[in-house]
Amino acid sequence: MWVLEDPRAGTAAQALGIAERLGRPFTRVKLRFGPLAALPWPWATLAGLDMTLEAPWPALVISAGRRSAPVSRWLRARGARTVHAMRPGLGARDFDLLVLGAHDRPVAAPHVMIIQGATHRLTPGALAMADFPELAALPRPLTGLLLGGAVRAEGMARAGARGVAAQAAGAG
Repeated sequence: MWVLEDPRAGTAAQALGIAERLGRPFTRVKLRFGPLAALPWPWATLAGLDMTLEAPWPALVISAGRRSAPVSRWLRARGARTVHAMRPGLGARDFDLLVLGAHDRPVAAPHVMIIQGATHRLTPGALAMADFPELAALPRPLTGLLLGGAVRAEGMARAGARGVAAQAAGAG
């Protein structure tokens, strides 16, 4: 199993989170993209990569984000099964499983799993092992809110983050 790891931490975390939950060994393939990765490729291709991939090809590929989608589809054409998180851009039907957030308003299809929020790397086991002394005195149960950081095309100003936190605090 390969995880195509996008250089953007938040995108990589979505693919890694799926792989880690499977509990099977996997190989992290750290993708390096060149300028052609910015183009919306309508077919399976490695044209956006600034690196080479070599056989043997994996039985399963897990990817996330629009830039890794053509690479995942290219590997599918070589026999790999594909799981992709986040909107893939073009070629959505070319994946065995798409894991999409409801906030993206995906169209229902047999190969589409619609989730609330986004895939991530937090697990009950990881949280149980974590040490948060500043939370020890707070009443239980605890509720956590994770907000992603800004990306080039979208972002969240501090005021927006404060607004979301205030809404979450009032929902309790």
